[in-house]
Amino acid sequence: LLLYQPYPYVNASQDKTSGVDVDMKARLWDTAEAGRLTAELNYTHVIQFDLLAYGVTYDLAGTHGPSGVSGDTGNPKDRASLSLTWDRGPASVTGTLNYIGSFSITDPSATNQGTCAGALVSNLTLEYFVKFVSSANVPTQYCTVASFTDVDLYGRYIIGNNLQLHASVLNVFNTPPPLDVVTYGGGGGAAYDAAMHQAGAVGRFYTVGLTYKFQ
Repeated sequence: LLLYQPYPYVNASQDKTSGVDVDMKARLWDTAEAGRLTAELNYTHVIQFDLLAYGVTYDLAGTHGPSGVSGDTGNPKDRASLSLTWDRGPASVTGTLNYIGSFSITDPSATNQGTCAGALVSNLTLEYFVKFVSSANVPTQYCTVASFTDVDLYGRYIIGNNLQLHASVLNVFNTPPPLDVVTYGGGGGAAYDAAMHQAGAVGRFYTVGLTYKFQ
């Protein structure tokens, strides 16, 4: 009688990635009358994201893979953040533009998900979608998760040596998240990618606060 069978962990896969990271800062002007304006750019471009699993290499850059781990968040090739900050005396205002590039819903490393139709059939349970992807009329509008851009504003005013007033507006233009019909990261069957586009799901969001430092 077989009571149990041990299955030890094995190193079944490995990743190989390459890309470009850019971090640039510049002082655009600095005068006593107008204050100081600075800019900062952070940009990442993924050139290669190869997953080696059981002797087979899969190129996952710009795809939804690997869908079996980390909430199925996807791997866009491009991500960027551009900030402009104005400082004058006790006041400071920062505007930040955030960008996440588009990516395919396919996952070459998952069974039958190397094509758009295969990814839809494998991940969707709604009969409406299955009816379309099972025919020749694949709904191509769902094959790509669109890019996402949102803008944040942050302001600060120093009232005294220990007191600061600060406020922010996240997702200023109330940009909605792009549709992602295959991710399970949104929870509850929500068709958006919570890891990438949560700011769009929350919408425009305001905060106001005071910070006091005790000495």
